[in-house]
Amino acid sequence: MKKTALITALCCAAVLAFGQQVTDFTGGSTPLVRRGDFVLRGTQLVSYTGSAESLNIPGNLGITEIGPSCFVDSQISTVVIPQGVRRIGRNAFSSSYNLSNVSLPDSLQVIDDGAFSNCGSLLRVNIPAGIVAIGGYAFNECNKLLVVNMPENITYLSSNAMPGGLGIVYENSGRRAGPYTFMRGFGTWRYGTEPIHQAQLLASGVPVSGSFQLVSEIWYYFNVPANGAIITAYTEGSIDTVLTVYDANGSELEEDDDSGNDYNARVSVVASGGILYLKLRSYDGYSGGTYQLHTAVEPL
Repeated sequence: MKKTALITALCCAAVLAFGQQVTDFTGGSTPLVRRGDFVLRGTQLVSYTGSAESLNIPGNLGITEIGPSCFVDSQISTVVIPQGVRRIGRNAFSSSYNLSNVSLPDSLQVIDDGAFSNCGSLLRVNIPAGIVAIGGYAFNECNKLLVVNMPENITYLSSNAMPGGLGIVYENSGRRAGPYTFMRGFGTWRYGTEPIHQAQLLASGVPVSGSFQLVSEIWYYFNVPANGAIITAYTEGSIDTVLTVYDANGSELEEDDDSGNDYNARVSVVASGGILYLKLRSYDGYSGGTYQLHTAVEPL
């Protein structure tokens, strides 16, 4: 009889009703409370038991933290996190493969390790201005991420927090606030509408000299006049070179290996106004040597 009464008491304690406190069998000192489809421990959201694909977390729950692994493997596609939330915990949304849009509140200060890792459908993120720290692998394997609006000078940004080397571009841009766009054609990020970070500006008629002792490719770019221009580039030197021309989005326009003298390359394209990229590389990718690059921009 005593055994039956004990089991009944435990089962009753485990039932989560709206607003009802329950025994926390995970060992926490603060009892769990269910508020609709949301389970809270104090001001931490512990889990979500609903099935909504588009989720607007209520702002009247007093949540200050999205708990660790709270939405791991969830099926939600859109989520709005309310004002007052200051921390998104470790792996909170990890492997939520359908998540394509997330709205972060201005109150947010910390995005913890792996918070949005493996969110393979995530397209755009606006990081709030008040963010203090973004942990390791926070957005790891977010392979469709195209635009990240970053605030100015985040106090701590893990070197591997963002995919595709965004952290490096953020540092090289001077930690400026604004949109960083992933250029799929180049496999790299750029700040605003500025050229990709590794490209060097070319001036028409001014030769550029370099070598391939330490690198296998070098990027340059032109500012093409608004009405368009004929762009010509060719190399001289001791190394077999290849020149490739790309438009501002990373689409290849022309490539040449040996149209110049000996092993030198030569390209000529008609380009519309804007930015045009030129990649110079050694033919085999590892041979050392020197080169001189000549360019001409003839406005149409």
